[in-house]
Amino acid sequence: MKTAYLNPFGQSAYQIIYNYGNITRITEETQEINNIIENTHNQDKKKVNTIKELCLEKIRQHYQQQLNKKNNKYKYLYTQEITETDTIATHTLLQATALTYGTNSYEADLITQIITNTTKQRLETIPGQELIDNTLKDYLDPNNTTLNDIIPLIDNTKLQLKDLILNKNKVILTYTDFLTQYGKHLEHRNPEQIYTLLCHDTKKKLITALIEKQTREYLKLIEDKQKQIEPAPIILDIAKKIRKIEQEEKQKQIQQYNINNHHTHIDETKAAPYNTEAFPPCIQKALRGTKTGGRNYTISILLTSFLSYARLYPGVYAKHKKNPQITDNDPDLTITRNEILPIIYRAAQNCTPPLLTDQPHEKQNIHNKLGFTEGKNGIINIGKTPWYTPPNCKSIQNTQPELCTPSTDCKKIGNPLSYYNRKRKLLRGDDKNDEPRTSN
Repeated sequence: MKTAYLNPFGQSAYQIIYNYGNITRITEETQEINNIIENTHNQDKKKVNTIKELCLEKIRQHYQQQLNKKNNKYKYLYTQEITETDTIATHTLLQATALTYGTNSYEADLITQIITNTTKQRLETIPGQELIDNTLKDYLDPNNTTLNDIIPLIDNTKLQLKDLILNKNKVILTYTDFLTQYGKHLEHRNPEQIYTLLCHDTKKKLITALIEKQTREYLKLIEDKQKQIEPAPIILDIAKKIRKIEQEEKQKQIQQYNINNHHTHIDETKAAPYNTEAFPPCIQKALRGTKTGGRNYTISILLTSFLSYARLYPGVYAKHKKNPQITDNDPDLTITRNEILPIIYRAAQNCTPPLLTDQPHEKQNIHNKLGFTEGKNGIINIGKTPWYTPPNCKSIQNTQPELCTPSTDCKKIGNPLSYYNRKRKLLRGDDKNDEPRTSN
């Protein structure tokens, strides 16, 4: 019997991969996926003829959901019928990402998000607790789980301390432990219902965090074998298409933003999607990475400040706000975690040698430059350090001269962020009569 949830790293999943055999089969046409789409309520009429096409559908679904969380056009991806085929597509994406882009890439974060979101969606559809309990037992002993066991998840995934029910150091996961701890306080209430209400959600969040952690470990495992494995051409092709779709979908987000704000000028005090066409030449170069000697300045000083302000608060100079904090425009750091940091990390890994592989502690320095620190328990401290603004053009010319190859648009512009603000307005059709102006 098929189930709506299948642990992508469980024994059953590996058996499916083993039985499927040669990965080149993902280009073979099959009617199975189209039948699933047709039999799923309210799906668009479209054809997904191969597992390769299903891989790309999963990428598109991720971006479509970012644009519209109520979008149900990809509901078929969470049906019971597609779990086995989806497992093959998921492992194809993992291989393409790890072998082509590596574990510290933006694509690795993208695939990890897709897998954890799929896990979360599928767990929501499971009736009862048996399957969830059994899945959890694959990873930990529900009768003897302590906070110390869970700390690595809080440090490295989206799981938070507030998601757990604790009795001192023990994590409450079983009905027996729940009844022992809280039964005397639940007179005239149904303790089983309350246990289900509270602990069922905790267990699902734990499983999602465990899958997120295991996804990153699996990507690292494949990456470590990179020198021993020559990627199949189909894997390289999938990798190229992942990046192409990523760029196309980002462009759609910009277009949607421009449509929504068509009748108004850009509000420079609010977060807005990147328009990468408006990035100045120095930023374009920095994104491709740099050599040792200039890596820390390029990534931690220039890119970290530019990418964070360009995405969240591009008008910081014009509005003269004193001591802005990143949480002013990104209260829960969702944009920072999901969009800004992955691009910074990817640029860091484009350096020679890769910065974060060479200096893993530099991640903390990047966080500091964004104005927050992250404790071992996942606790965020805002404002202990300033949210640094981008260095001006003179600083870049003096410190990292190879980044500075001015274009005609750079004339009379004194800061990369000022360049970005003006260029994105021009690309949108605003400020057509604007003259270049000096700033910062």
